Amino acid sequence: MTRPLRSNTAGTNGSNAAGFLTGNPSRCENPPAGGSTLEEVLAAMETLRRENQEVRRRAEEAERLYQRNHTETSNNPTLQEILATVETLRRENEEARQRAEEAERLRQHHIETLNNDPAIREIKITVEALRRENEEARRRVEESERLRQEDHERMRHLNEDHQRRAEAAQAALQAQIAELRRGNTEGGGPEPSRGGVEPPRAFQPFSEAIEREVVPPYLAIPRITPFDGTQDPDEHLMIYRAHMLINGGSDAVFCKLFVGTLTGTALKWFSQLVDRSVTGYDVLSRLFVAQFAANKRKSMTIADLLDVRQYREESLKEYLDRFNQVAIKVANPDEQMFVIAFSKGLRSGPFSESLVQRTAENMTEVRARAACHIEAEESETWKREAEKRENTHTLTTTNS
Repeated sequence: MTRPLRSNTAGTNGSNAAGFLTGNPSRCENPPAGGSTLEEVLAAMETLRRENQEVRRRAEEAERLYQRNHTETSNNPTLQEILATVETLRRENEEARQRAEEAERLRQHHIETLNNDPAIREIKITVEALRRENEEARRRVEESERLRQEDHERMRHLNEDHQRRAEAAQAALQAQIAELRRGNTEGGGPEPSRGGVEPPRAFQPFSEAIEREVVPPYLAIPRITPFDGTQDPDEHLMIYRAHMLINGGSDAVFCKLFVGTLTGTALKWFSQLVDRSVTGYDVLSRLFVAQFAANKRKSMTIADLLDVRQYREESLKEYLDRFNQVAIKVANPDEQMFVIAFSKGLRSGPFSESLVQRTAENMTEVRARAACHIEAEESETWKREAEKRENTHTLTTTNS
């Protein structure tokens, strides 16, 4: 941009003033007409000063505009700069694409390396085995739930059948009583209570206090195998108590719901109890056990426990579970004898040597110490099965 030229007014006026001040009018380029006084000279000087200030102000304004235009022009990118920026961005994009391709190549290489790693293959085999085991466990749970639903439905039908039979029996008894009373009244005979044919007695084995007790609607007859008179009465009572401890209920509720677990001979026995003879659950359980005492299973003894031996292919966990199943049936448990019997039946091995080196005080200590050995056995079994699966998989891959 072209810089504006300064005005020559100041120079012309200045030379005029200088000519007047030196008393040499010949120096004045434009001498004033006629003579000049001091006041006129001062006035001319003041005018020149103001004109000089105005010229200087316009020069500064022109300089400022020039600088601003120059700055705006320098801030606008040129075509070359735009093209250079585009080229830079293109190179950066190309580098980013190359880096992405390199990362993908490394990832694929890493995946191939992992797939070829025997440890990774073993982990995959283990994961697949665990998946199948989980699937099998889920199937068993579903099957168990289905069986539970079927048992629940069967118990509901049994309860309804018992209820219908009880109501039918009650109605039949009431009809017989009414028939006998009508016959005695029409024939002029004595009242049943004074002689003649006795009507069937009312079905009232419970005391009046138990009869008045109302079973809460949220409680139902426990879903257990009905007792028909051929099972062990102690075992039936134990199962019934376990269910009732979960559900809760008063002593009278225990008595009433217990009747719902009887069937066949056992239900007939209950219907023949003496009126008002059952005053509590303890009385009912004693009568029940006394009636079916012949069905009690033979109690285990220490001699039976000494006959328990660990089989050749039986794990420590399986042997311990089987031993416990027998031990809980022993009539008079003796912890020291239990430890001796367990050690005697245990096959030679690390745990047997451990019990010889440091004798256990009771079966609780035996179970606690056996836990570590059981875990080691299961870990070793798992490793052998994994190796067997891997060998089978390798053989199959080789053959294919």
